[in-house]
Amino acid sequence: MIVLGYIGNHASDDIAARIGWAAVRAAQKGATWRRVTHVEAVLAGTGRHCAIGSSSLRDGGVRIKPDANLTPANWVAVNVPHWDTEAAIDWFTAHSGEPYDTRGALATVLWFLPHHRGSWFCNEAVAAAHGVIDPHRLTPAAFFALALSQPGARICTAEFFAVDEPGAPRLTLQKGLALA
Repeated sequence: MIVLGYIGNHASDDIAARIGWAAVRAAQKGATWRRVTHVEAVLAGTGRHCAIGSSSLRDGGVRIKPDANLTPANWVAVNVPHWDTEAAIDWFTAHSGEPYDTRGALATVLWFLPHHRGSWFCNEAVAAAHGVIDPHRLTPAAFFALALSQPGARICTAEFFAVDEPGAPRLTLQKGLALA
């Protein structure tokens, strides 16, 4: 399973979103991965065009993007070999459309806020898809560090984006989702 961490500058976002992302980076503990403001699970494919799953405020909650157009400079990829892609596809399919958990995301740094069951923020969804206990307690940076701490996990950004060749074969997800 490949997990992606967004490290881009959010330059295309409006000012309110950029302030929000800056606040996420400022509030996260740990110097190594505090630039990670969003995470995605790669469900099929590699490179710029792959199927990804997460939860996004912008997209209205839990979703699968069957053909995401990724900018390589904005992402760090981690291979977590023992996390099961098929189980993640099943989880995202079962939870698709469930709302984004704004309060839960804030609760990762504001301990007094309660988690909202039945809604998900990005790394909470990706972690839950892999059976992580209490995923709502993790910030994107903490989740990314946890993923890298798994046995055999390694950064694979260069390899992940290097296979983005013209004419690559069309990949299909289970449940009928296809990459364009």
